Amino acid sequence: MGGFQVQRRSRDVGVLLLIWCGLIVPTFSVALFVWVVYDMTASKLFSVYFLPQYLAFAIILIIAVILLILFKSGLLITTFGSKSKIDFLTRKIDSLKYVANKQHKAVSSMKKEGSLLQNDMLSMQDTMTSHKEHLASIQTQKKKIEKELHVLTKEHSKMQKAVAVGQEENERQHKRKTHLQTEIKTVLEAHKTKEKAIQRKTKELVSLEKKASQLDDKIATKIASLKTLQTAVTTVPTPTTVLTNGAQSMQDVIAQVRGKYTQFLVKNKQQRVELERFVARLVQEQHSTFTTSQVLTVMVNAYVDADSKRDTLRKEITKWVENDSFVKKVANKGVATEYKLL
Repeated sequence: MGGFQVQRRSRDVGVLLLIWCGLIVPTFSVALFVWVVYDMTASKLFSVYFLPQYLAFAIILIIAVILLILFKSGLLITTFGSKSKIDFLTRKIDSLKYVANKQHKAVSSMKKEGSLLQNDMLSMQDTMTSHKEHLASIQTQKKKIEKELHVLTKEHSKMQKAVAVGQEENERQHKRKTHLQTEIKTVLEAHKTKEKAIQRKTKELVSLEKKASQLDDKIATKIASLKTLQTAVTTVPTPTTVLTNGAQSMQDVIAQVRGKYTQFLVKNKQQRVELERFVARLVQEQHSTFTTSQVLTVMVNAYVDADSKRDTLRKEITKWVENDSFVKKVANKGVATEYKLL
């Protein structure tokens, strides 16, 4: 309808221009030309009909108005342009049919689009529902992950503490290793010195064996004299009290030690400590107290192998005396310290 109105308005404007340019304007032009140029002729012409000039001009104007009214009412078009109007209306009907067909297609396409949009809305609703469920599952997983992260954070802090403790332990182990290496070096040096001492003692032992063979010969010569004195010795009364002489008491202790432990315990440290405790007990029975030097002297004199381990035995006896809870320090006798077994 809008396109039809626009076309009708354009057609009306064209007809008006045709009327004004084809009828009214030329009429006015001719009238004015006749009026101005041929005033006398016009006067004679209009005076024939007994009309003044202004009345003739008014008549021309009225004719123009009547033509305009006829055009607006459609009578002029019907009378002079009925064929063109029919063609125009035919074109309008065709255009209206085209517009209606186009609108029908647009409506059908809009219906299809509406159904598609409805399907899209349903799919979007399903998608929103699935998204909500997925979001809920994500939030649940997030909470689980936060809990696991909290637990992992605690474990990480514990591991950091454990690592710090491990580093401290490694530092202590390194220091201990360095200390042990130093001790090993000192022990190796002491071992070298002891090997030299053993070699020296071996040479001395060879010379002592020679002297012992000589003494055996002397002993063999004196056996006869000892047999003659045997009867006299048996008649002498035996003492009932403990010997007070230090050398005789030490020899007695050595004899008792050899009687219980026939061999020196080289490899078993625990048994060596028991041997040292036994020696200390015997010395204490003789002197009521004992010193580390007395225990060492008894062991060195009792066993040949102990002499090569004099330094080790001295350290071992000192360590045992200091760590044994059954050993009590009594007094200092000069340089040596006296102890007592409880």
